[in-house]
Amino acid sequence: MNRRAPHDDAEAARINLRWTVVLRFGATLAQLTTILVTRYVMGIELPVAALLALLVPALLSNLYAALRLRRRSVPPWLSPGLLAIDVLVLTGLLSLTGGPLNPFSFLYLVPVAMAAVGISERWTWALVLLSVLCSGVLFFHHRPLLLPGDHMRTHLRGMWVAFSIAAGFIVYFLLRVTRALARREEDLRELGQQAAQRERLAA
Repeated sequence: MNRRAPHDDAEAARINLRWTVVLRFGATLAQLTTILVTRYVMGIELPVAALLALLVPALLSNLYAALRLRRRSVPPWLSPGLLAIDVLVLTGLLSLTGGPLNPFSFLYLVPVAMAAVGISERWTWALVLLSVLCSGVLFFHHRPLLLPGDHMRTHLRGMWVAFSIAAGFIVYFLLRVTRALARREEDLRELGQQAAQRERLAA
């Protein structure tokens, strides 16, 4: 059985972390936009200051990860830690905006899917457990969300938007990481072929 060298695993981790950072910046921007649009365009009452404060840990942790990418080594706990922060931030946002009745609870699937692709099985299951616990807590601790007009229609539209965002983020991340890893494997095969050719010429 062929085993990947440690530096191959490290490079794969860097590729995964790089795209995780990109996706998290996009997610933070999407969350900020959603908060502002919901409050000031749709006219739904929200604790805007508290919601914006919850985005700060996600932004700061992402900036830290971006800085660590400039170094040669990436700690193995960094990617799982970032995804765990995302789960906790999402839980905080949902707890202030309707809890389990908020259609954006779909977004718990995004960090779980990212974990399944980019980190170890042990960390992935730990993140699944954290997501399940956090989503369960929302049933007991959340701030009711008062929707104007037809509540059910607004809720269904929100579910559609949440599903679209979750599906888009997951597919984008999976395709980007898969392509990056495929390019790296192709580069490694070419280097191996070149090394074998040089050995034959030397012989």
